[in-house]
Amino acid sequence: MRKIFQGAIVFAVALLAQSCLKDKITKTYPILVPIYKEKAEVYSNIKSNPAREVKAPGKIFLYGNYIFLNEVDKGVHVIDNSDPSIPVVKAFIDIPGNVDMAVKGNTLYADLYTDLVLVDISNPMQAQFIKYVRMFFPKEIILTVLWLTAAGSLLTGYKKTLRLRSGLAPAVFQLSLCYGCHE
Repeated sequence: MRKIFQGAIVFAVALLAQSCLKDKITKTYPILVPIYKEKAEVYSNIKSNPAREVKAPGKIFLYGNYIFLNEVDKGVHVIDNSDPSIPVVKAFIDIPGNVDMAVKGNTLYADLYTDLVLVDISNPMQAQFIKYVRMFFPKEIILTVLWLTAAGSLLTGYKKTLRLRSGLAPAVFQLSLCYGCHE
């Protein structure tokens, strides 16, 4: 009889504790949604594009009256340095995944994730894509495997969005006793 009474008390307490749960929890958190582009589209856009603001500068290369300033993972800024007291950003060469670059003659050599990209900079304001060497940096494949997809597209960036999640309170809170509950 005593076990039945103890079981009834435990059941009643559990039932009362469940009846108090009226709270819904809403949580907003940021997520990064990947942006993919086809390889052909990426390679066709490797040329002199309109200048843009420098946000995350990387390596610098001086070439004649021009400065080539790497924007980490985005591309290369072309800066006119004919008047060193007032350098002017003139163009931007869009090279996703770019971290390093070098210039030899009139050719800019830059990395595009695991590929090597060659760009004609004989006229830096009209830079033109020459060619690419596929998988030139094989050591980077472990780190960049997520950038490549089976369809031949590249992960070129992320878009930050907010995600809203709502629901009942977690089970941890459902088992707590509820004193002074109200609707």
